[in-house]
Amino acid sequence: MRTSRRRVAALALVALGTTVSGCGSGSTAEGPTGEVTDSFACPVGLEPWGADDAPPIEDLAAQEAAAEVLQGRTGGRTPFSVAYAAPSALGVVALVRGDVGLARRLLADQVDVPVLVGRWREPQPDAGFGPAAQAREVVGARLLAVVDDLDDTLAGTVADEERDGDVGRVVWAEAGAVVVQWQEPVPASVARLAGVRPDGVGVVVQGTRYSRDEIAAAGDAVDAWLAEDGRPAGTGTAGCADGSGLVVGLAGEGSEPSPALAAELSEVAGMPVMPTQERPARDGAGGRSDG
Repeated sequence: MRTSRRRVAALALVALGTTVSGCGSGSTAEGPTGEVTDSFACPVGLEPWGADDAPPIEDLAAQEAAAEVLQGRTGGRTPFSVAYAAPSALGVVALVRGDVGLARRLLADQVDVPVLVGRWREPQPDAGFGPAAQAREVVGARLLAVVDDLDDTLAGTVADEERDGDVGRVVWAEAGAVVVQWQEPVPASVARLAGVRPDGVGVVVQGTRYSRDEIAAAGDAVDAWLAEDGRPAGTGTAGCADGSGLVVGLAGEGSEPSPALAAELSEVAGMPVMPTQERPARDGAGGRSDG
């Protein structure tokens, strides 16, 4: 797959923009004790990795033209038909009825842009599962394979004493990229993975303030504190998506958790905490929730 210098540069800018040397966006917290004001806020779940933050698709016009060519295309004696085709960060996604394997072999030669083929499934509008969501799944599956490849690479190149800094991976479908999160300072063997791979998948290396183990330990401390009599009931904890602190779910409805409670939870956790009455997403660094 052709690698564009502009896409490499765009992903490099994303990496610079998301590197965390301090706390999350809007935070005034400083130091290891987790002092925090009510201005601390951290991104949760996949919030930082959406369509609005993704670099534009450079060959969008070519992909749109290719999608028109592929839409409705069939194989010999119609063993497959293209039910849906649309651009993505990695190439045109073609969802087909019938023989997916044959479609993969034939469709790639019919247009001048990369083609990702997936199986068409009937949309479920009530569940929010339409063609666009299916196409995103196809891109996501390609990225998950790259996650496995990156894990193997990291296992063979990162020194044993540096592996505690591994926070995890984020699949960023809209950008056609995998985000490698690592506690700062990021080892050179990790940093050099940043860029666009020969297969067209981007790799963004994001430095974080806290490690996965530190976030997990902070969550355990908060869970134990909330379990004591007279304390608010917790619904779970998760790391901020950028590794800048902890989000703590609290049961109940009504007024938002007070700044005083946020400060107390931060002291217990040893890092900035954002309490919320929403159940924390499991996608955050070190994330877990009850139940």
